[in-house]
Amino acid sequence: MLIYFDLEVKSNNKILSIGATTESNSSFVSSDETAFVEFIHKEKGAFFVGHNIIKHDVNYFRSDNLKKLINHKTAVDTLYLSTLIYPKKPYHSLVKNDKLNVDQLNNPLKGIR
Repeated sequence: MLIYFDLEVKSNNKILSIGATTESNSSFVSSDETAFVEFIHKEKGAFFVGHNIIKHDVNYFRSDNLKKLINHKTAVDTLYLSTLIYPKKPYHSLVKNDKLNVDQLNNPLKGIR
């Protein structure tokens, strides 16, 4: 099962929120890494998709279980795909539809749906 996820991180490098969704539209939003591991197991997550997850998101996990589950062998990082599709575009950030108000915190679940 594919699990799509995104993190929102505080300026002190603590995870503010983990948002995830599956192919079957199950969803998860929490800052609790243990609960995220339980969600992954419950949904039988085997592969993980996200934008800049390998060099960014995974580094913020404190849970060894998450680091074992989400790694170079199981992660599909769309940052690398976007550089292949648009090689002349130097910056490959995603604009989130709900992020029109810059004073508002990101909703990680909306970033992946």
